[in-house]
Amino acid sequence: MRKTTGIILILLLNIAIVSCNTDSSTETETASSSVPSDHTVNEHGVLHKSGLNDPTTNCVSCHGSDLKGGS
Repeated sequence: MRKTTGIILILLLNIAIVSCNTDSSTETETASSSVPSDHTVNEHGVLHKSGLNDPTTNCVSCHGSDLKGGS
């Protein structure tokens, strides 16, 4: 009985691990497909326009002062 319970718990744990592992490449491809063509600098998997180190000057006009918006 204990052996069967252990095996079932291991199987359930494996199922939980596999179901939590999602492929984010589709999300990245979808997000990057709507990025303007001048956003060519890849920073941690996100495309930015050059000048991203000065967002007040280069980014807020499209993304807003909190940089959370987009056009």
